[in-house]
Amino acid sequence: MRAIDWKPKAALFDLDGTLVDSEPLFEHSEKALLADWGIDLDEALIHELYGQSAMGFFRILGAHFPDNALFKVPLEERLAAKTRAYLKIAHGRIPVFPRMEAFARNLAVRGVPLALASSSTHEIIDFELAETGMAGLFPVRVSAVDVLQGKPEPDVFIEAARRLGVDPGDCVIFEDSFLGYRAARASGGFVVALPAPSADLARFAGADLLVAGGGNTFEASLLPFPGWEL
Repeated sequence: MRAIDWKPKAALFDLDGTLVDSEPLFEHSEKALLADWGIDLDEALIHELYGQSAMGFFRILGAHFPDNALFKVPLEERLAAKTRAYLKIAHGRIPVFPRMEAFARNLAVRGVPLALASSSTHEIIDFELAETGMAGLFPVRVSAVDVLQGKPEPDVFIEAARRLGVDPGDCVIFEDSFLGYRAARASGGFVVALPAPSADLARFAGADLLVAGGGNTFEASLLPFPGWEL
């Protein structure tokens, strides 16, 4: 339990689904890619893939479709094809969550150290930040490819905090996915869960702050830290 006057030293943000509303674009691009291989993404499988890294994406699909010819293609080629499919569809179309962007910009102006901790590759992270004009906000960017284990393990958050020179337990972490929420909890940070409106909120009940409705309904005034209000 944190002391009532506890104040964080840094903020760590997930990217997809937290700062940018990119998940529908990922779903669109993944469906298009997999359709070429005769794989149909139903709702149950989409739910299982939500929040996964690219490696995790193909690992799960391989378990469901082990005999599909896609999995005879070298992994590096599959990863590159997945990235190309997303970049093609997402160019010029990535919406931000305005409240989350405004909040992050406000923290940056106030000198609060910020970092990204994402399951996406650096190519996608850099692309999305450039497309949305947020590149200057996050000089520290940690991808799942930078650590031994991706979410739900806490490695990306621990590494992001390390690069900022702070303890993970002194960070506020903003996450939308259940896998990311589990990773954030395991890191020891103060967890702000921002699940999508369709998510099962009961799964996020252990968050320090649960924002029903996600990034579209976030208000800085919900945070219990003096001086972090917009």
